[in-house]
Amino acid sequence: MQRKDHQPMHVQLADIAPELRPLRLASGCAPADFGKPQILIQTTAGDSHPGSIHLSRLSRLIKEGILSSGMAALEYSCTDVCDGIAQGTAGMSYSLLYREVLSYVLECQVMTGHFDGLVLSSSCDKAIPGHLLGLARLNLPSVFLPGGVMGPGLGGFTLNQAGEIHAARKRRERREEGEAAETEEELPAISHTAYIMDGLCAGPGCCAFLGTAGTMQVMAEAMGIAPWHSALCPAGSSYQDHQARRAGELAAHMVSRGLRFSDIVTPEAVRNAIVVHAAVGGSTNAVLHLMALIDELGLDIDIHEFQKAGDTTPFILDIIPSGRYPASLFWHMGGVPMVLERLAPLLHLDVLTCNGRTLGEMLDEFRRSGLMATITAAFERQTGLAVTDILRPLERPLKARGALAILQGNLAPDTAVTKTSALPGGMNRLTYPAKVFNSSEAALCAAQAGEIKPHTAVVIRYEGPKGNGMPEQFYITEAIASDPVLATTSMLITDGRFSGASRGPVIGHVSPEAAEGGPIALVADGDLISLDLEKRRLDITGTSERGPLPPAEIAAILAARRSSPASAPKPSLAPAAGRRGILSLYSRLATSANRGGAMRL
Repeated sequence: MQRKDHQPMHVQLADIAPELRPLRLASGCAPADFGKPQILIQTTAGDSHPGSIHLSRLSRLIKEGILSSGMAALEYSCTDVCDGIAQGTAGMSYSLLYREVLSYVLECQVMTGHFDGLVLSSSCDKAIPGHLLGLARLNLPSVFLPGGVMGPGLGGFTLNQAGEIHAARKRRERREEGEAAETEEELPAISHTAYIMDGLCAGPGCCAFLGTAGTMQVMAEAMGIAPWHSALCPAGSSYQDHQARRAGELAAHMVSRGLRFSDIVTPEAVRNAIVVHAAVGGSTNAVLHLMALIDELGLDIDIHEFQKAGDTTPFILDIIPSGRYPASLFWHMGGVPMVLERLAPLLHLDVLTCNGRTLGEMLDEFRRSGLMATITAAFERQTGLAVTDILRPLERPLKARGALAILQGNLAPDTAVTKTSALPGGMNRLTYPAKVFNSSEAALCAAQAGEIKPHTAVVIRYEGPKGNGMPEQFYITEAIASDPVLATTSMLITDGRFSGASRGPVIGHVSPEAAEGGPIALVADGDLISLDLEKRRLDITGTSERGPLPPAEIAAILAARRSSPASAPKPSLAPAAGRRGILSLYSRLATSANRGGAMRL
């Protein structure tokens, strides 16, 4: 039926859905609730991973905030998957598609449950973008509450170092067997590795580094759909309890004012998030998720806006994995409000936020109230660090340009993405011969066996959205990035994606992907692959037989390979080609990585 904004949905449905009232009463609603707007609280609560184990408690506190505002609330849940648990296995192919699944579950719950507003809460990689996609599709009065962050683990280690520690242990074993040269490594001794690994996750919340989960919490607040100073809040803290009640109150306020998701997440709000992403050195996966959100909203913003923002926005946040400090310090030094204050000259300040005021008004109060100065002084007193140690001034950045480069060239005619903030110095222009793998598993086995040598372009293909669900290539990147030699003498190129924890010379999201017949499917062992970050280029520039060649000759060689049965793209090599079920469906409907890898007919 047609929604009437001046009446709660349950009132509108009273005459045509007589079963609704007795069913809701038996589910815990009070008779008085039927004249009130009803707000759905949906979280990813469950035992799936540390980012979700505490969300049932937050859900109850959100409900308190809604009830205290004179509206009714119901609690639903749909837990999410964990990239860390799926990492390195066939399960990782199901990770990105779960973003889509969660958005559709939310859509089903709302459309069958008849709600007037929404509060969603999640912490991690696919749940946050899945929630945002669902909110965009439903376009109701909405608030998103980030699930917060855990503290660093034993000895200050964080989970992103698990692959590094594991790869270092493998190299030590090879050295002891006489298969590898000695190197200096500041990592735990083999005998202590298990003890360190068992303590990497310190409690509830997302992992303690600015990976995809942390980045997406920051993006939600930067777009104004999450409460002020809520991203990367210490999970389980009393302040997070306060934020949960506040989220319920804010949602009720939005229902009362008739403010919808699209009133908050406007083109200008998304562009603000893109600027913040460049400044904080956010995950490359956030590009994928924001492009999917942009597509869902139908906004006229393309992937090149990330490059435009990066060209004019300095990289200023010194947080792991691109920097030195754990993400748990981010909130304590002022969090997203402090970042927004620093970036104010580059932002649209007239955008409305779920807090009921514009971004400019929120920043004015942050300064005038003295809260910004109080947080700065308290942080410096308690940690011995200055806020500027972690969040640099614009005039004294970590890097003059933002954290990402959007690349194009004959290897990536659409685009590819690399995280420049995680690159070692001196790697702006590289040309290496290719070593090609048709799966990440084969590449990882080669790396662990010492078969990847310095001055190599490792090419991993058939791992894109259509090829294999676009799994992360985390362990192979750590095997390379944690090797003191390979980290500065090689690069990794794939149509798959990387973990937000990845670092080093990695280039992903190559589009078109191999399963769609993209040029990456035509690369042969020994081809010369050139990266030029200044020109934002990624090209095949030669062959093993003939050396460097002009672009016209490269184009002719690729055309000949495409027409030859021996070297033409082979979609049958894509792992998803032999799968059934949801992965098969996703591989048929997924858009290219430069459009977000979303499911579209």
